[in-house]
Amino acid sequence: DVLTQRRQGSFYWYKPEGSESSYGIFYRVVRGDGPIPDSQPLLLIHGMPVSSYDWYKVLPGLKKVYQRIIVPDLLGTGLSDKPPDYDYTCVGHADVLEQLMSHLGVAQVHIMSQSVGVSIGHELLAR
Repeated sequence: DVLTQRRQGSFYWYKPEGSESSYGIFYRVVRGDGPIPDSQPLLLIHGMPVSSYDWYKVLPGLKKVYQRIIVPDLLGTGLSDKPPDYDYTCVGHADVLEQLMSHLGVAQVHIMSQSVGVSIGHELLAR
């Protein structure tokens, strides 16, 4: 449930370039026992207008493949902040996720995405 998800997660404070504001990005790091090592985690990028909670049914299977799965709520969704003045674009969401990966010390990541998350994933791959 969502309360359990909240207790298992953390917030990364994202500050857009040139902004005086910081926004809380909720994320969870789910541990698995799969053969793909912790150094090559899976990033799950959900679609709109849903949240990371959408992944709960597939997480048990993914935990058999990956040792670390990063499950964020995109800005404006789920438990992340919902600033009214933010420019919600695929490029903007990719900026947030790129900074979150850096914060977590992730240099390489596998990506699984759905809906608009696919476009955000493409933006990350293009970088």
